[in-house]
Amino acid sequence: MAVNQALLFVNKHTNTSSLLAKISPITDIRILGYGLKKGIQACNLQDFIVPSFLFIFIRKGTFKLTTAQSVHVLNSNSVYLLQPLCSYSLSSNHHHSASYAYVYFDFLPMHIRLIFQRQVEMAGDKIYRKDWYRKFGSSVNSLCKPATFNDAGQYFLVRHAIMGLIAFILHEKDVPQTKLNYLMTKKEATLTDQAYKYVSEHLKEPLNIARIAKQLGTSQSTLARVFKNSMTMTPLQALNRFKIILSIDWLKNGNSVKMTAHSFGYSSSQHYCRVFKFVTGKTTTKYFKYDKNNT
Repeated sequence: MAVNQALLFVNKHTNTSSLLAKISPITDIRILGYGLKKGIQACNLQDFIVPSFLFIFIRKGTFKLTTAQSVHVLNSNSVYLLQPLCSYSLSSNHHHSASYAYVYFDFLPMHIRLIFQRQVEMAGDKIYRKDWYRKFGSSVNSLCKPATFNDAGQYFLVRHAIMGLIAFILHEKDVPQTKLNYLMTKKEATLTDQAYKYVSEHLKEPLNIARIAKQLGTSQSTLARVFKNSMTMTPLQALNRFKIILSIDWLKNGNSVKMTAHSFGYSSSQHYCRVFKFVTGKTTTKYFKYDKNNT
């Protein structure tokens, strides 16, 4: 009679209540782009920002990555995660041979995205020197090679690889547990997600924090406390940032600044441009001139 040997193949450490199990059903991961980059333009990006997360794996050559705080030398097999709306410069002296693999992504719900971003900030750059991240980068490099899989299969595998990256960083042990006070309660997480959901469904309305708080059944002071604890921003600052990120694609699709301002609830083109510069650090003209030159 055959013997059931299932226990031989079950990992004892597998825990269905793990963070990955909790976020998998509710995390909407959007892969905005992936592939390989090489050549002078891709290897000499000066003073640029990206609205979402950009993971890069250095395939060949040596790159210098400059942030507002520091300069990093990225050799072959190095990895780095660029954060939304932070200013970077990426350059290599080996323009003809240097190359990197990349995945450009974003995800929801917003409260997990915020926890993830804070976790990356608090863990610091040393996490990218860990062997796991290098191995992950090598895997991404394999997935991003042209014609490795059919389009649907390749996208599926890249998406699930990024889900693993998100879960791994959220589990990152280099962040002391005593510093995890930014993790939100269920009520705070719900309020955060509802606030962003309301704004996304009412983009044409000017931001009115009193109205948003009323619609969510809470007070302005409670909403302000939740946003300050999770993002160190006021609700107005955070939600303006959200609107500007969404509006960038609108402008890329050929809509005028005037039409974009109207569609996103800003009183005038001038008002929209002021907020755009405050959020991105660039004027709309400079931002899209740079973006056009580096695509």
